Amino acid sequence: MKILLVDDEKFSLSQMTSLLDRIPGVRIVGFAHSGLEAIKKAADLRPDIVLMDIMMPGCNGLLAARNIANMHAAPAIIFVSASQAHALEAFDLHADGYLLKPVQFERLRDALITVGHRRSKSPQLQVAETSAKYVYCRAGTGVRLVAMRQVPYLRACNKYTELVCRGERLFSSQSLTHFERRFTSVLVRLRRDVLANRDYIKGINRLGREHYEVILKGIKKPIRVSRRNQTQIRRAITDHAPDKNIIARVNEC
Repeated sequence: MKILLVDDEKFSLSQMTSLLDRIPGVRIVGFAHSGLEAIKKAADLRPDIVLMDIMMPGCNGLLAARNIANMHAAPAIIFVSASQAHALEAFDLHADGYLLKPVQFERLRDALITVGHRRSKSPQLQVAETSAKYVYCRAGTGVRLVAMRQVPYLRACNKYTELVCRGERLFSSQSLTHFERRFTSVLVRLRRDVLANRDYIKGINRLGREHYEVILKGIKKPIRVSRRNQTQIRRAITDHAPDKNIIARVNEC
């Protein structure tokens, strides 16, 4: 596994070199001290993985990652940073990892093993795995990897998307449309600003002659469904619901 190390601090490069020397099958093929140098060396050296700092003078790690990601047979990118502040933006670039300084040996080793395992698979399986059922979200001052099966519903919240979990508020910079397209088999749109997890749909109620609301498991307040999405919701429930009683209640509506 060929590694390109990118950091403007010599101490950090030295520390990472010491850690990588302890991992069998890893070979450092080059060092870069800025984003621009990283882009050039990634093109010349063709590493398997780029371990890159974010805050560097001039072209920072995020800008460099955008350029490297567009290369033919682009390497995996694992960011190494002293702060979590850029974690969401990093994963919006489809980073393969985000390590906090000072880097712990076990976390570095596990990150490399994960990337190596993913890269050894066929392209079809890589896509299936990376887009599977997980998303990085901001939780308070930190960042969490969240399984979509844990999220009953999502709603638009100003410039962010809020993932509503039981007793916790999580946020992503990705739009509802992004989630709808990425998790087509998991999510269904209730109205313009809300997506629901199909597995959490417990039932549907009629409100008057033309309005409906959806009941979600673990969520106390039902969610109103827009008129334009009512047919889609009814179809999604009847196609997906394992409980025949749910289907009966939908048909009664």
